[in-house]
Amino acid sequence: MSVMVSACINNDEVVVASDGEKELISLDESVAVKHLTAEMSTMALRYSDVRCSTRSWRNFWRRFATLVYNDACGYAWGRRQGLPWQLSLGCGAAASLFTAFHLREVELSVSVSVSDEVVGYKSKTMIENIGQAHNWTVFTVVDGNMSELDDVNEELVADVNNTVNLVIDMPSVSFRNGETIADALDPVEEEVVKQEYDFVQIMGQMVDIDVANEKACSLIANADYSDDMYFLKEYVCNIIDINDKAQIRLFTEEVNDGIDDLGLSPDRTFDLKTMIAIAENSYLLWIISEK
Repeated sequence: MSVMVSACINNDEVVVASDGEKELISLDESVAVKHLTAEMSTMALRYSDVRCSTRSWRNFWRRFATLVYNDACGYAWGRRQGLPWQLSLGCGAAASLFTAFHLREVELSVSVSVSDEVVGYKSKTMIENIGQAHNWTVFTVVDGNMSELDDVNEELVADVNNTVNLVIDMPSVSFRNGETIADALDPVEEEVVKQEYDFVQIMGQMVDIDVANEKACSLIANADYSDDMYFLKEYVCNIIDINDKAQIRLFTEEVNDGIDDLGLSPDRTFDLKTMIAIAENSYLLWIISEK
């Protein structure tokens, strides 16, 4: 049974939701996210003649999709761990590099390189800035040349997190939950680097997006947010199928409008939009070709 507690403070009634009510709120949000996820392939048909179906993909496309997915998945994992946006962005960029390194070293049938392209936005909020900063971080760490990356370890994770400080291009504004830009730029703590390394080392081994999604869901503490990871997977699959950056931009704008219509909490809305901003930019960052 759900119980709501109310109290009067200075003649103002303050209502506090019980744990049961919070669970109901989370459940309602998850249902809404699932509904949008289910509609996404139909939405994508307005921008492509191909309906997303990973079962029919060749291994090449599954590898590319996994790389794009892991970029945004790293950010999502960081936020679920309670990390500030800067460290979460660093985790996403590190997941990029670990996955790309694994593809290059183990999957010998593909070559991997990076471009300096980012999504061109008509206007930018913090979400779009984070998406672009992901690409600039990766590009800066490898100095524009993936052959410069000869190892992946905890030192690389620390380097990635510190590089975020150099490339971020944001106004000095307050972040949600009281975070500020200054809060996020504190030196990276050793324990956080270890946690990120453990995560990206596991995800970097994934070469199939379905397997990567199942693994990510098992590693994210709050089971309710597994729905967000399936949402991300569906988005990535569809932009790979659309395969045209102008059409992907239009599709992404429609997905963002759909997120706004879900009535989610500000935090969840922000993170869903940031995940797909990172994924859309990642699609432009990575150049994978068959040898």
